[in-house]
Amino acid sequence: MCFEEYGIKLSKESELKTSSAILVAVAHSSYKNRSAKKWGEGLIPGGVVADIKGVLPDSELREAGYSVWRL
Repeated sequence: MCFEEYGIKLSKESELKTSSAILVAVAHSSYKNRSAKKWGEGLIPGGVVADIKGVLPDSELREAGYSVWRL
């Protein structure tokens, strides 16, 4: 649906490369229950997590060395 409507091809999480930032814009339970360690697997050291919905473990992510940005 995303491609047909917006021309954007989504990738599987396993296909993603390590990034300097992760944007979380939905409050799916699988995201809310994910540990800071698991989020960190997709980030470079010192990376940024933009948590638009404010549902991720803020202090746990910061303690792991990541920057957290929330609305």
